[in-house]
Amino acid sequence: MAFDPTGYGTLGWAVLSFGLHIVIQEKTIRDLVFQSSEYLSNLIARYASYEALYLGSVQGHRTPALIRFEESVIVVYERVLLYLCEVKKNLKENYACRFKGHWNFPLIF
Repeated sequence: MAFDPTGYGTLGWAVLSFGLHIVIQEKTIRDLVFQSSEYLSNLIARYASYEALYLGSVQGHRTPALIRFEESVIVVYERVLLYLCEVKKNLKENYACRFKGHWNFPLIF
């Protein structure tokens, strides 16, 4: 930009770099969603095997420890579902709404 006698090149570069910043952030968000999906699928598979191992073989004989275990498994599944609902809500937002918090002026759309 040192060879631009008008000085408008820096403005164009600022707009371009801002757009690239948004694209990089979107890619990072998408990558994090994929990583968390992998973690959650492994977690659900692990808890399904726990259920089959500890709760599937018990018929009629439920100790307080098994009841607490079952309640804990339900809490884990509940938190996973709440997390997935929040991720889905955030991914449905458009780019302008997602990045609105980073800007100091109100958006008019």
